[in-house]
Amino acid sequence: MKVDSEGNISFRQSWLNTAENCAEKARRDLFEESNTTTDEAFIGTAAHYGIEKVIDGDCSPADIGDAVVECYQTHPEVSQIVYARPRTHQSTLSQCIDLSQRCAKAWVKDLMPLTPLEGARTEVEFDVDLFEYRGRRVSIKGTCDLVPAGDNALWDWKTSARSYAQRDKQKWAIQPTVYAVADALGGFGREGRHLPSTFVYGVMVKRKKECKGEIVTVQRSEGHAEHLYSTLRTWVDMYEGMGLDTSWPTRSDGNFLCSKTWCPFYDTCRGAHISLDDDLFGYVAK
Repeated sequence: MKVDSEGNISFRQSWLNTAENCAEKARRDLFEESNTTTDEAFIGTAAHYGIEKVIDGDCSPADIGDAVVECYQTHPEVSQIVYARPRTHQSTLSQCIDLSQRCAKAWVKDLMPLTPLEGARTEVEFDVDLFEYRGRRVSIKGTCDLVPAGDNALWDWKTSARSYAQRDKQKWAIQPTVYAVADALGGFGREGRHLPSTFVYGVMVKRKKECKGEIVTVQRSEGHAEHLYSTLRTWVDMYEGMGLDTSWPTRSDGNFLCSKTWCPFYDTCRGAHISLDDDLFGYVAK
């Protein structure tokens, strides 16, 4: 979320994902930069890098592992990696590289043959106006991993510790809604796009040996768009009612993202009251 000098508000798709989990973290993300990234997040970053190199013709599919290594050698966030759940299992940089390579190779083996690559564009940014509300122009922006030519569905690459549940993504995911709305409003420069439309997750499922690529397809309708607009109006109301100097509602204890590993502000929020030993009481590492 960003407010310009005229009071207009622009939302980013990634910010909305954060806000759905914890409004307070979303508020603090607006003005407090984190200087860390988790190993699991960077595994996805490196796999994305390799995939983009292949699609753009800068790397052969057989050499996608080398592109992944290049990402680890050149990306500025590598020095900021923190390792997830250090109390329960160990992670090393070499293990991260290996897992990123196996995810990228799963994309080549299982997903690339099914992806409409001819004429496709990678890492396509969009920024579209949606509506007027309380005298403000409300817009939304983001970046799509793959915009195919013609009327093919938009794609996004994900790395995951487990298979995606299609039913959950169809019912709850906000990313497909944002992208479908942007596409219908001309955000990707494709003519004749409208709702309902489909959106495809290309998921690289992490495994101890060979990773696996899976496809999960969801559909978004006019109803999804209207619900998105309603949600954005609520965030405008939140901003107007509470501003940015007052804490917004925090996440309860019911989400794994509310932890020191995933939230850089945890120590000044839930972590100021509940210790890691409290959270791990009764837990036996496997």
